[in-house]
Amino acid sequence: MPKLISLIKKKTHLSDEDFKSYYETYHAPLIQKLFPMLSDYKRTFLPSSQMLFGELTLQSAINESTYDVITELWFKNDADLEAFMTHASKAEILEAIRDDEAHFLLSESTVTYKVAES
Repeated sequence: MPKLISLIKKKTHLSDEDFKSYYETYHAPLIQKLFPMLSDYKRTFLPSSQMLFGELTLQSAINESTYDVITELWFKNDADLEAFMTHASKAEILEAIRDDEAHFLLSESTVTYKVAES
């Protein structure tokens, strides 16, 4: 089952709560409307207040999250993923997404991976 994973950074002036609220209230419904070929769409928010520190976390001593949400997009098959990519490349679709993203996230910081889920 093909899947896309995106690591997303919020705009710095937004609180974790405001970021999550905008994403869930406006952006997620927009994406679901624009891309009916998605078989599942999940967001895992990474609030700064829940970040673990110390030796047992096996991480460097940083005090700021690199990303604020992990977004996962599942597709039933490669054809649905290809349809998603084709649709997302249309100027009007990309413009609608980027216009909405400008309210709450840093598009230029987003990192996306194509993975296969077993």
